[in-house]
Amino acid sequence: MPNESVHVDVERSEGVATVCINRPRILNAMNSQTLRELIQTTREQDEDPSVRAILFTGAGERAFSAGADLNETGTLEAESLRRFVLLDFRCKAVIAGCRKPTVAAIQGYALGGGLELALACDIRVASTQAVFGFAEVELGTVPGSGGVQRLPAVVGRGIACDILFTGRRIDAQEAWRIGLVNYLYTPEEFASRTKNYVRELASRNPVAVQGIKAALQREMVSAQGIEAGYHGLLALACRVGGGYRKQVDKVLKKNGEEG
Repeated sequence: MPNESVHVDVERSEGVATVCINRPRILNAMNSQTLRELIQTTREQDEDPSVRAILFTGAGERAFSAGADLNETGTLEAESLRRFVLLDFRCKAVIAGCRKPTVAAIQGYALGGGLELALACDIRVASTQAVFGFAEVELGTVPGSGGVQRLPAVVGRGIACDILFTGRRIDAQEAWRIGLVNYLYTPEEFASRTKNYVRELASRNPVAVQGIKAALQREMVSAQGIEAGYHGLLALACRVGGGYRKQVDKVLKKNGEEG
């Protein structure tokens, strides 16, 4: 019997499993518990023969996910921080490794680890009010769960460098223009158009779709090995020695003042 999820909800209908991060009060930020639940839930949907497509989304309209939960990561020490980074890396690798087609449905903010989750999916659809970005450089650290590898594959190296080096935010129109998202819908049509699109994916021959995905799959960004170890150490080094804690405290204070 699988463990009951606290932060992740799942609904299944017409061959589609909708996996929702349900932490709207903190913009669906992900802590260790959320990451573990995402790993377990994703694996369950991938193994369920009744599921033909997986839709990832966030509760509410304010955010897909604002990334890592700073209330947790801002308090972690060296070894516990290393474990969090590797867990985060593993979560996105599990999503990217799904045999079935995956779609990220993005409303509001998709920042940091939230954008990395979206990049781990095959297809991204977004509301015209969505906002994207990697703010890690402003915190004195780096995207630690595959964003550095996956972003250039989607938008090209030059654009990826600009986004990653500056930490600037991108509006929905620019995200569509550079190919970061496949489809852009108004807030009024977002839910219905997204649902119809994923249902269409689920209606296709699953053997054919999964075969195409396997053929398209490049070398995986693995959650183990040299690459994962390097990013774990790099993120750890930046956060321990780069003033990460002070920057997190500033962000948390600002968020508290803004309600």
